[in-house]
Amino acid sequence: MLKIESIVQEADKIVEKNYGEYIAKGRIIDLLVDILKEATPLDFAGLEASKFPYLIATPLETPSKTFEIDTKYNEYIALAADGSEIPINEDFYFPYYVINIGFIVEKYGDSSFVYADSEPKIYYEEQDLYEELEKPTLVKGELLTAKMLLQESNKLRELIKTYCNGKIPSISLFDGTLIQWEVKETSEAFKKRFLYNFTNLMGISFESGVPIAGYISGTHSKDVMGSIRYHLLQKDVQYDERIISSIIDTEIFSRILKKHERSALFKSNAPVLSFYPFDIYFFFLHTGEEIVRVEIPEFIARTEKALSNVCTLILNQVEKGHGYPVVLREAHEQAVIRESEKLFIEEMFSDLLQKKGIPFHGNAKSLSKRIRNI
Repeated sequence: MLKIESIVQEADKIVEKNYGEYIAKGRIIDLLVDILKEATPLDFAGLEASKFPYLIATPLETPSKTFEIDTKYNEYIALAADGSEIPINEDFYFPYYVINIGFIVEKYGDSSFVYADSEPKIYYEEQDLYEELEKPTLVKGELLTAKMLLQESNKLRELIKTYCNGKIPSISLFDGTLIQWEVKETSEAFKKRFLYNFTNLMGISFESGVPIAGYISGTHSKDVMGSIRYHLLQKDVQYDERIISSIIDTEIFSRILKKHERSALFKSNAPVLSFYPFDIYFFFLHTGEEIVRVEIPEFIARTEKALSNVCTLILNQVEKGHGYPVVLREAHEQAVIRESEKLFIEEMFSDLLQKKGIPFHGNAKSLSKRIRNI
């Protein structure tokens, strides 16, 4: 049992220590914002980002520039897909996992409609359970996440082709990044499969005029901080590495952006993008509730009207969702797999095994945890 009084005695000391660091960090952030305001895209000409141990974004516009965004849009279509999974339970009699893709299409304005549903699939065949890396590797952790992202991409592509004709402004949203970090750790066959489908999705997006964006709430990215560190190096300015490395991009843009403003555009130089046939760009957007990172493919970043539509429709979605894009929230609700549903599937298989004369009770540790949760 936890002796809470031992922690209470240290609480004031911990808060006081953190308060001092917060004040010191705030002063440094103010100085960094002033330094960013001096920078221009020309300062990053010839940047070789791969030579640095941290991410550095390349600005397309003056890094401190801001753009005011209108939130009004009467008629448009918003699409989103999200996924959740039941990972492999290695203590179970046989391995399986489940991926559930939730999705939504919502049209606003004239002839409005909503279509929301989910598509679950269970994987149990050997070719689905293992990826051929240096040796056959069970699909779990990042491998499972990558597979789920692939299914989300496929579903978005299908929705765009079915519901968007290019006549009505539209947007399709990913809950999270377009930079699929997990792909780097997968097999060559999976990389090819993933990038074929992801590139196909971007192609459909381009042809149909339906922009795709990754919406990252609560981002802890440091790409722009990397840009500031690079700029400091070019100016031969010394800095406290410990504090600088702890600062995230949104702490910089909280000093720059006002409500319903977007930041300058930046090109990501994430190493995993070497697998992509196109560049990914990003900007920060003040939704009124928080500062979010929005990622877009190059063809949207380079088209002023498409970029403007992305910003406006996202803010409109945030307003409708009271702080979070409503289609992302609804897609997530469709995707969620509840604990009771996970338990039902496992118990169903246990019963079927018993009926076939294959006794299975699991290990004592798992059973103990389950009993405590009941």
